[in-house]
Amino acid sequence: MSLSSLSKAKYYSLGAVALFVFGGLSGNFVLVAGGVILSALGILSMRKIEREIRRTKDVCRALAEGDFEARITSIHEGGDFGEFQWTINEMTDNMDAFVREATAAMEYVSRNQYFRRILEDGMRGGLLNGARIINLATESVAEKMEGFVNVANDVDTSLKDVVLQINSTVTTLESTAHTMGDTVQITREGAQSASSMSDETSRNVQAISAAAEEMSSAIAEITQQMTRTSSVAQSALDQSQQAQNIMERLAGSASQIGDAVVLIQKIADQTNLLALNATIEASRAGEAGKGFAVVAAEVKDLAGQTSSATQEISQYVTEIQGAAEQAVTAFSKVGNTISEINESATVVAAAIEEQSAASREIASSAERASSGTVSVAGNVREINQSVGQVDEASRQVSDVTAVLSEHANRRVGVLLDKMGHFMDELRKIA
Repeated sequence: MSLSSLSKAKYYSLGAVALFVFGGLSGNFVLVAGGVILSALGILSMRKIEREIRRTKDVCRALAEGDFEARITSIHEGGDFGEFQWTINEMTDNMDAFVREATAAMEYVSRNQYFRRILEDGMRGGLLNGARIINLATESVAEKMEGFVNVANDVDTSLKDVVLQINSTVTTLESTAHTMGDTVQITREGAQSASSMSDETSRNVQAISAAAEEMSSAIAEITQQMTRTSSVAQSALDQSQQAQNIMERLAGSASQIGDAVVLIQKIADQTNLLALNATIEASRAGEAGKGFAVVAAEVKDLAGQTSSATQEISQYVTEIQGAAEQAVTAFSKVGNTISEINESATVVAAAIEEQSAASREIASSAERASSGTVSVAGNVREINQSVGQVDEASRQVSDVTAVLSEHANRRVGVLLDKMGHFMDELRKIA
């Protein structure tokens, strides 16, 4: 059986004591000498065990200071002390293996790499449990970091999408502001054109109204003249004693009066037609104002013709009056002619009355058209005012859009830079 130096020292000491006792009692110096030798061997064994204890203590101190390279070498002791030394070495090996594995795993973790695990082979007890806990913690950190990186990537993608949408919205708003400005400009030009056309239409309507008034005055004058003609005819009827030749002249004059009446009738018909056209043009005054000028010119021309016809009638009536004075003695022969003149005067008076009514209708329509053009002009002014307000609002929208675009681009750029830096740092960690 292999004994340790400590056991040997113990046995040597017991043997020396026994030899000293027996040798002293028996007076046997050989036993005493044997006791001395055993004592010397015990001392040597004690010194040897002291050296081993010091070596073991040094290794334990090194372990306490974190030096897992220290080992008890050249173990020659047997027994419990030798087993104690081997146990210390085994414990040191286990601790060294755990520390090395844990250090390697944590070193990879420090580099944001989570695949390295502690090898559990050969570990027992608390070291094995600690290794398993560290491995589970490493796996959990790896999973959480992976999930965090995925979430951060999603946030980064969503943020970029939001930024793109903001930029697109700002661009659309800028385009809309420019389009609004263009539309306002077109509307302004259209309103100015409408205002010019409204002014021109108003002038044309006023010209038509003036022409209608002139026509009405001319018709009134014709009516008065026809009244005088009827009076002269009655006077001629009372003085129908003229001679045959004078009555022939009177008949010729009456015939010419008939022609003049026909001319007046034609003028009345044309005036009626022009009145109809003027009424139609008045209803369209907002769209075709230029037509009023043409109708007004025609009305004025017809009024001139009517005036000429009136002068001719006046001349003929004068001749009739002269002839009637000469035909006082020949009334019986010209009575029928005078009756025809009265009938013609009645027809002319009726036609003139119709023309007067048409002239009044033209004047009324012109007045309504004038009121309409005034209303149109007022609406155009309101449109111009509204266009000015819209133009100002458009400029404000454009200015606000420009400021918003600049602010959004600046803030979004800063945000993207920060997010990019954050993602870079996160990827380094992950």
